[in-house]
Amino acid sequence: MDKFEALQEYLKNKKLVSIGKFDAWVESMEMQKVGKDTPSGHHLFNVQYQAMFTFEECQQAAMLIPALVQGWLSDHDGGRREEIEGKIKLNVTLVKSGVYHVDVQITFKEEVFIHESATGAIEYKGKKWTGGKAEQSVAKAIEVINE
Repeated sequence: MDKFEALQEYLKNKKLVSIGKFDAWVESMEMQKVGKDTPSGHHLFNVQYQAMFTFEECQQAAMLIPALVQGWLSDHDGGRREEIEGKIKLNVTLVKSGVYHVDVQITFKEEVFIHESATGAIEYKGKKWTGGKAEQSVAKAIEVINE
């Protein structure tokens, strides 16, 4: 749920509403088994879920929150496909002049990888594994030698 956590942190840091007037949660998770070795680790499954974000008594322009969400998605979830994840759903309620309740519902799809580890808590195919991102080494320079 990396995308959910990152977008939640981004929106929280924008301080669009008073403390206690922003909430976020996940519901309707579905898993699809993959079970394939890749350079990023063992791709165990994909997860698709609904991320919900609510802003109560928002005194910003009504379309600011949807614009912030769309901008973040464009920069951080560029591979989104509406036919898979669906469209972003919004509910904007005018409470009184210049004050809105805004609800945002987004479907995210993420890949879940596991990595072999002697101390891992996950038992799979007779081995122990750990979840999360694999450490990757990036070469800073390369030297080609012709012999």
